[in-house]
Amino acid sequence: WRNAGKDGIKKKEVIGSDQKKNINADFKESKEKLKMEKEAFMESRGKKDSKAEFERAKAYVAQTANVMAKQLENIKAEIMASERILQDNGEAIAARLDSQINEIAALQKEIDSAVTKAELKAVTSKLRRSWDTIKHFAKVYLQRVLAGKVEGLFHSMQAIEKRLGDVIADAKEEGIAIEVDADIISFKKHLTLARDVLSDALAKNKEAGDLGRDGTKEEKEKAKTLYDEARRLLKDAQMHIKEAHNTLKAIVKKIKEKKPEADLSIGQEITVQSTADASAPLSQDTASFEAEAGA
Repeated sequence: WRNAGKDGIKKKEVIGSDQKKNINADFKESKEKLKMEKEAFMESRGKKDSKAEFERAKAYVAQTANVMAKQLENIKAEIMASERILQDNGEAIAARLDSQINEIAALQKEIDSAVTKAELKAVTSKLRRSWDTIKHFAKVYLQRVLAGKVEGLFHSMQAIEKRLGDVIADAKEEGIAIEVDADIISFKKHLTLARDVLSDALAKNKEAGDLGRDGTKEEKEKAKTLYDEARRLLKDAQMHIKEAHNTLKAIVKKIKEKKPEADLSIGQEITVQSTADASAPLSQDTASFEAEAGA
């Protein structure tokens, strides 16, 4: 644990495992390499050298497949690092990710063995079909990771609520009046709203995953709508948690002014993070493959 901040709340700096950090670094490196392969491929198209163009196209498609695999490995690392998701259905998600990673690995072998433009186009089509599935589930899985983090924040706040009640009750027994009733009401209001919105977001995200698994075009469109709604709700839940956290700091300050020796450590991580870090869309460079690779 780090020392308590000025607000009296102890914070924990979360650092992922070496394995998780390495997987993330590999993914970033693979995206950078994809950019270079794309540039080399685009340059080769205007040089009227069919052999060179084929080799550059092959390298571009191969690196696209590599980025897809790294993306899935990165998502799996996030899933396996989340105790909340593992307690829910994390093992099933990890198994599906492994299946998709194996599917990409099989296609990578086909890319390596391609010796004609027709063969490369054929495997590129297969890779596109895999991408259609991957990009849907990757969004759902990444959003589930974010939801797990928001859930963790919510439960941390619940633990704080109980601890605050104990501290205020102790102060009252000692004849110390701490005027925080309005703050407590605001704190509880935002926690309740965060809980309700989070529950709705989780339900919509699960439904989006179920619909997009082997759904019709209409079901996939509905899944996309549900996914977008869930993402918006998760942002709302984070907003309410942030408001609760801001109110908490005001409460702690008032308690410390009246009862400096109050023990406000709660043994929980307190972090309010942005939505972007866990729900960022898949690489735009990978997405551009749909229109360019194998052309």
